[in-house]
Amino acid sequence: VAPLPDGGYVYVSNSEDDTGKAGVFGLYFDKDGGITNYKALLTGTTWNCGGGMTPWDTWISCEETSTGQCWQVEPNPDKPHHNTPKKTLLGGPKGGNY
Repeated sequence: VAPLPDGGYVYVSNSEDDTGKAGVFGLYFDKDGGITNYKALLTGTTWNCGGGMTPWDTWISCEETSTGQCWQVEPNPDKPHHNTPKKTLLGGPKGGNY
């Protein structure tokens, strides 16, 4: 769960699919717990099994395939990299099975 500046929060979750339709999705809540939005935060990946929050409130998602990559996803829509997930150095040039 990632906190938002307005007191709301985002439930972030990986998804798994073997056809490249996996990724990371966010379920957005207001400060009272009401759902306000649901959106894709990372798409076009495969078998996103591993993942978790960082100390700076981004989400790391890792693909569990032989050429898998790890991605840093920004769930906060107020941050500059919200719509631009970044491939991390953890996957390396050829990927890795996480």
